[in-house]
Amino acid sequence: MTIKLALAVNHSKDFEKQHFGEAEQFLIYEWNDSQLVFQQAIANPFANLSHHQHSPAKADHIRAFLKEHDVNVLVARQFGHNIKRVNAHFIPVQISVSTREELFPILQKQMKWIEEEWKHNAGNYKLFNLQKGTIKSAIK
Repeated sequence: MTIKLALAVNHSKDFEKQHFGEAEQFLIYEWNDSQLVFQQAIANPFANLSHHQHSPAKADHIRAFLKEHDVNVLVARQFGHNIKRVNAHFIPVQISVSTREELFPILQKQMKWIEEEWKHNAGNYKLFNLQKGTIKSAIK
């Protein structure tokens, strides 16, 4: 099964403690059953769309933009209230690390769980919180 992930990062390609939609760019990776393969880096054209962080229009724009890139999973250090507007389309994964080098070993161990979530919970994806373990919870 192929799954595409959008990692919300800054220009240095590190994760900051900010909402997914505020990221300067998205790094698109593809999971092909055994490894994460880099696809492309794309600037977030909506990072500064609105100063109101819970803007429904911003959530709609980001959702449509990432759907055009066939993204299934959103990865960030933090999500805002707009997660409720997009979780019918993407699996949100919240992380506690700052670099991809720290993230990839943790993420690779959890990809089977993420694949199962994608296959079986369409339209009602749970939030994966990857810290020292994995917590999967409903989005409220």
